[in-house]
Amino acid sequence: AVATVLPNSDHPEAFGQHTNAEVASQIREARMLFETLLSLQPQVVAVQGKKTTEEEVMEMSTRVLEQLPDKIDYQSTVKI
Repeated sequence: AVATVLPNSDHPEAFGQHTNAEVASQIREARMLFETLLSLQPQVVAVQGKKTTEEEVMEMSTRVLEQLPDKIDYQSTVKI
């Protein structure tokens, strides 16, 4: 019961820090998160004449869409 009343984290003032210490910490964490996300992106060097990943995905998607059957017109079908 007591654990549900207590805050998840202590305020910086409790440790004698300035109130902006929490903001600075959050900015550092956000920067680390974005740096990690950017590092996970594939490093692609553009080669002239070579398709980008996005272009290849669009072509695949178009081919899949072309292979899908036409929509069934349920209103014009005859019930058996």
